[in-house]
Amino acid sequence: MKKNSVMILCRVVDNFGDIGVVYRLAKSLSRKRAGISLLIAVYGIGTFKKLCPKIDADKKIQKIDFGESEWTVLDWRLTRAEFMESGILIPALILECFQCGRPEFLEEILFSDGFRRETQIVNIDYLTAEGYAEEFHLLKSGTRKKEIHKINFLPGFTERTGGLIDSKSAANAEKLDGDFFNILVFTYEQDFSPFLEAVLQFQKKFKKARIFLAQGCGRKPFLESLAGFSEKGAEKIEVVELGFLPQERWDSLLAAMDFCLVRGEESLSRAALSGIPFLWHAYRQEENYQLVKVEALLVRMERHFPEGEFKKIRGLWIGLNDSETEKIGMKLFFDVLESAFLERISHGFREFAQSLSGNDLAENLLEYADSLPF
Repeated sequence: MKKNSVMILCRVVDNFGDIGVVYRLAKSLSRKRAGISLLIAVYGIGTFKKLCPKIDADKKIQKIDFGESEWTVLDWRLTRAEFMESGILIPALILECFQCGRPEFLEEILFSDGFRRETQIVNIDYLTAEGYAEEFHLLKSGTRKKEIHKINFLPGFTERTGGLIDSKSAANAEKLDGDFFNILVFTYEQDFSPFLEAVLQFQKKFKKARIFLAQGCGRKPFLESLAGFSEKGAEKIEVVELGFLPQERWDSLLAAMDFCLVRGEESLSRAALSGIPFLWHAYRQEENYQLVKVEALLVRMERHFPEGEFKKIRGLWIGLNDSETEKIGMKLFFDVLESAFLERISHGFREFAQSLSGNDLAENLLEYADSLPF
């Protein structure tokens, strides 16, 4: 039985990553099942609006058309009375994203004595290449009520996981000046001096580079590194400072790059699917645990690359992500940029992207939902 009504929950914590994934998932579900009705409860409506300009940040309940589908967007802080007065029905399938929990109004309704309908909660976890993604995918979990079921759904990079969103399609690339080697920079805080020095060396040997600098916490340290680099010729590096972009424009811009420095889950998945050479800056964690995540992804990628070239990629990825590394050498950056420009690693990234193309998260969710007996 096809499920034509789904509820999605998202609690924005400290940036746009979580709501970016949820917005992308909602669009993908709507494209793959025309006429689907989505009920999206968000804590942080204002953040959602920056990605989706149709949103009215002042409304607690609003409807949005997306193609042939209708979305109802709710403010997480709705009271039970406000929700009940709206006449909206809770779907039998609820996607609880990134361990966000459930709004108080929903918790009160689901676990009230009067609510006896079979309901499936799907916990969509964070993206990881670690082995536990395969172990925990589709693992059932308990709730305090027999009618309310729960299961784990883990995105990932193998067929034994839930896959990536829109893994079969890539964004249409924006038209950029072909006279430049275009580089996107969207990372966490770091010293960008080695990278800038590598770009200068790259320009001397190959081609004029142009850097597209995204919004975020890495923006200020990049500009500080650029200012402190002026005596070495930083003015010769062309930098385009980007404003905050709607998701669709971000996707098309990323797809037009020759090289990407990305961070977090949302941009990692876009870069991985793009087939463009990229460097991933993982979120720093206690005891250097981010290196476990980086190493796990490198293991998934390695078989697609020539051994000598992958050694350069691995050295740069580990060097950037190791919190105990004082400073990454310019040569690591230069070698990887050179390999990308000369197409020595480009085939490997394209092959890695192709390996991900048959496992689509939205399709897998719909297939799972349709298999439910209620």
